[in-house]
Amino acid sequence: MIAFTLNGQAVSSHADPDKPLLWVLRDEFHLKGTKYGCGVGLCGICTVLLDGEPNHACMLPLRKVAAREVLTVEGLANKNPALVDAWIAEQVPQCGYCQGGQLLAAAALLDRHPVPTDDQVDQAMAGVLCRCGTYPRIRRAIHAAVTRPAGTEAVALAHGHRKTGEGIALNDFIRVGPGGEVTVVISHSEMGQGSLTGLCLLVAEELEVDLSALHTEFAPADVRYKNPLWGEQFTGGSSSIRGEWEPLRRYAAEARERLIAAAARHWKAKRADCRAENGHVVHGPSKRSLAYAELVADAAQLEAPRRIALKTWSPGARSTA
Repeated sequence: MIAFTLNGQAVSSHADPDKPLLWVLRDEFHLKGTKYGCGVGLCGICTVLLDGEPNHACMLPLRKVAAREVLTVEGLANKNPALVDAWIAEQVPQCGYCQGGQLLAAAALLDRHPVPTDDQVDQAMAGVLCRCGTYPRIRRAIHAAVTRPAGTEAVALAHGHRKTGEGIALNDFIRVGPGGEVTVVISHSEMGQGSLTGLCLLVAEELEVDLSALHTEFAPADVRYKNPLWGEQFTGGSSSIRGEWEPLRRYAAEARERLIAAAARHWKAKRADCRAENGHVVHGPSKRSLAYAELVADAAQLEAPRRIALKTWSPGARSTA
């Protein structure tokens, strides 16, 4: 039996002492954040910290962790929350596969050099390969973790991102915040292919808001966010825009219709006399208007409309919504 500390907890394993730690972590302790990579200790994807030092879990036999402390990416939020928060605020992950190794290498760097130079960052992070090329974001996130170590709110808001959960949800994909900002929950990975921008454009058009008013938040693991074309939470096959072309537009249109209905009820006006325009609902006959932020609390209490008309386009014409 090999006893060791894993993410702050005392654990033990009866596996073969020569079995690579990577397999023990995934198969026995069900920690999937440490990924399979090259298998020969070259890509760094499977990096874990052993007594604070980066090690390739694919090359580390179980016997070498006896009576020592192992940290995986699952335990990093308790050790260095500012680093994790900065990573999210800078939207470092693209496909995300290398990020466990990247984060742990960054945590070890910050333990050695609390205020690292760019050269120290580049040297420390060179051992973990990122096929998506997120290195500039990684560098920014590491520096942000140093300069704003107060935690999630300080780091995220400093970079123009809202706290998770802020705002009032109109459905699983759309929230409206107190300043009128709209948070869009994105259920697909952004790997440099532009799907993040494309999906936001769908929402901005259907909801009648400026693209600059949108903030994004990646979806948690949940069946609600499965890929409509594949039936599971998956990004690939050029399916992000194809799959969400109608569903995401419907969620945005549902939010728009709820906001219009709330305004019509507030004014005791006909729904047909109200329209969405630039983050507001406007009453045509009187020219009165209310911002989405003023309406969202009431709109969230209304039932989702049974029938939703999506916007239509024709050359040279605006929408019919």
